Amino acid sequence: VMRNNYFTFRGATYHQTHGTAMGTAVAPPYANLDLARFETGLLSQLTTQPTLYKRFIDDGFIVWEGSESELQQLLQKWNTRRAGIRITYEISRSEVHFLDLWIRKDFDHVGDRVPLVVSTYE
Repeated sequence: VMRNNYFTFRGATYHQTHGTAMGTAVAPPYANLDLARFETGLLSQLTTQPTLYKRFIDDGFIVWEGSESELQQLLQKWNTRRAGIRITYEISRSEVHFLDLWIRKDFDHVGDRVPLVVSTYE
């Protein structure tokens, strides 16, 4: 399943030699374990650690109190460590969107807001 998978798409048969076969029961847990191993190896090499690092499936959230240049180095390492794994990111000193949350840094309190879509049907 991981390196020797045959599948048919639109009448043509293909031989998949790299990656996990989509749709198999093992694909999500394997992808999570592989990403956890990848990020653990990367984070263990850092001299400055994130204040907070959390991940939900393939969405990560980092609170960084190091320098901006150290953060840029981390992001560059992340995107060049392994072919096929690239991250997109949003950097802000005050607020960020993560999953369906809007998270804001405020010195008086922690704020979050979940956007709500209300549709009226007549």
